[in-house]
Amino acid sequence: MRRATISVFCLLLPLTASTQAQSSDQTLKDFRAQVLNQRLILQNFSADASPNFQWTASGLLSTPPKVRTLGVFKFNSATVHNGIVELAGSRSTIYKDKKEKPKLLGDAPVVIRIALNGADPTQVLPRLKQQLFFSTLQAAIAAVPLLDQQMLYPTDEPEHPNPPCPVTGAHYERPKVIYQEEPDFTEEALRSRLGGSVAISGTIDENGHPSDLWLKKPAGLGLDEKAIKAVSDYKFQPATCDGTAVKTPITIEVNSSIVVQ
Repeated sequence: MRRATISVFCLLLPLTASTQAQSSDQTLKDFRAQVLNQRLILQNFSADASPNFQWTASGLLSTPPKVRTLGVFKFNSATVHNGIVELAGSRSTIYKDKKEKPKLLGDAPVVIRIALNGADPTQVLPRLKQQLFFSTLQAAIAAVPLLDQQMLYPTDEPEHPNPPCPVTGAHYERPKVIYQEEPDFTEEALRSRLGGSVAISGTIDENGHPSDLWLKKPAGLGLDEKAIKAVSDYKFQPATCDGTAVKTPITIEVNSSIVVQ
């Protein structure tokens, strides 16, 4: 009788493992159908080349990105390996002015990684798209802070016509660059013999440091990352209202051109 029991138990183990594998494969297949070749916008607006997320008991967590963008992601692969969900593809940025409809600029490679931290992929994947991405472009734009909306969308209005002075009529002095370095070229840009203009919006704080940076208009070819690094290192004489330093929004355009001889 004991042998019969053991035999039946041993037969059930492969069946259970096979069922679990089939369930996992189907869950991944369903997830791929949700995200591959779709146009998706990250909820944390990260402009990083490799955004990283953590799955926790309370849901998806991420470190606030150093630079944000109103980016549209398109993925060509989605895998789960060693407890990591990996989405690989490219990111373009939505750009618009009053005279044109929204268009996508730039084409930067991107890999998003989500550490499952021991969670069951069959439980996480069905919830992941909703927690990673906005459902619509309108929902994404509505989630952008109001000041950043003014800087990002549309882009051809007079730059910040209202001085950020707490007292009406105060004398306002705009921030001035006191230190800057030209961004490096990338091998890709040099091979292509192409340059570009990168626009970055942000805030200059009371100490003259750039913060809250947004990639507003990309150029691609790796030039966006070089421009972001350069602007992050800029130093400013801060804006003032009646001589008192104040935070102020600013948009910086970084031009990269290649002279062909």
